[in-house]
Amino acid sequence: MRDKKGVSALTSDERRTNVTAVVCTSATGEFIPPMPIIPRVRFLKELINKAPTDLLILDGHSSHTKNLELIRKKMKHVVVLSVLAFACLVQSADDDEARLLVSKNILNTFLVEGKDLTLEYGIYNVGGSSALNVHLHDGSFKSEEFQNVAGSLDVKWERLAPGSNVTHVVVLRPLKSGYYNFSSAEVTYLASDMASERKFGYTTAPGEYGIVNLKDYDRKFSPHVLDWAAFAVMTLPSLGIPFLLWYNSKCKYEQLKTKKN
Repeated sequence: MRDKKGVSALTSDERRTNVTAVVCTSATGEFIPPMPIIPRVRFLKELINKAPTDLLILDGHSSHTKNLELIRKKMKHVVVLSVLAFACLVQSADDDEARLLVSKNILNTFLVEGKDLTLEYGIYNVGGSSALNVHLHDGSFKSEEFQNVAGSLDVKWERLAPGSNVTHVVVLRPLKSGYYNFSSAEVTYLASDMASERKFGYTTAPGEYGIVNLKDYDRKFSPHVLDWAAFAVMTLPSLGIPFLLWYNSKCKYEQLKTKKN
């Protein structure tokens, strides 16, 4: 814009053009790079030569039908688009089966030796059918390193309906301090009523955590009741003796004042 020093937004009087972008992603977070469909009469060669291989560019103007380089580029992208459509068809076919997403999380802010550690397992059925005979097993905790306080590390569910979820909580008690790698648990299930082969998967892994020594934790976070009580006993003579001396002198002064009156 002319004769403007500060502009927060630029606009144009030219006719606007809509650009379509096709984006495809799955429930697990996997995605295919977007495909913009750009209608242009004047198509710059830089958009073709310097375009990344995972960027799909389509241009349907008749002025470019004789551009062999552009046609080869378009044919390559059409193949990729066909693969994308096939993947979407396969995904729609898989919707008839159960698909489980399983998480494993640590709910504690601090992990301390000899104190309870809470684990939460979450199972989500994002498929189109019920998951049968769901079996969750976590064999990553050795008995000499962790004590099982509550909950089971080997649990089963008969059926998990599509679109539903279930949460399982286990309470453990670390017996040693130091760094510990919390790895994934295993989950198996039948994807449908007609399935005969069990599907196998893993939960998310919380990763490496540090388990703090109990003495170090108490030194920083405990209320120190005994320490404060000992401090009060030690400071009592230094405060009590001057108070008794002042109180005696005060009583004597009041008695003399009363006799004079």
